[in-house]
Amino acid sequence: MQHGRPLCCRWHQGAAFVISGPDAFALPQTPSQFHRSDRAAIAKRYGLLPNTLVSWIKTLAFVRNISAHHARLWNAGIINQPLVPKPFEAPQLVHIGSALERRTRVYGAAAVASYFVRRINPGASWPSRMKAHWQAFPAMPFASPIQGGFLAGWDAEAIWA
Repeated sequence: MQHGRPLCCRWHQGAAFVISGPDAFALPQTPSQFHRSDRAAIAKRYGLLPNTLVSWIKTLAFVRNISAHHARLWNAGIINQPLVPKPFEAPQLVHIGSALERRTRVYGAAAVASYFVRRINPGASWPSRMKAHWQAFPAMPFASPIQGGFLAGWDAEAIWA
């Protein structure tokens, strides 16, 4: 509570914002609707260009929504595909531009999530646990990590180190 007004936590396309009082309902609904200077400031914090940040947040929001509704994700197409970053932004993710499957399947979203986790908490174990999870993918006749965009050599990429 702040001055008798409860704090409000709102989710906007995968990002949580805590705002108090009437201001809570005046926020834009997507990152692309944020004021240009706000997008630039947030993107700078993560070492990204604003358009890359918006694209990546939309990708993660799409994956979150598919997952929340228990829909098929591992071999489904990602509608909001992540932009390929410029080499000066996120060099460890430039490889997602080398093959369409890396961006159109869950791999691209997992790599983007790994990037954000490492930027927010460099000591987090999530990227290595995600890597181990996909490396342990069971052999099945009509399913493979490749269908999820995890192409040969994916686990040697710097984002998973």
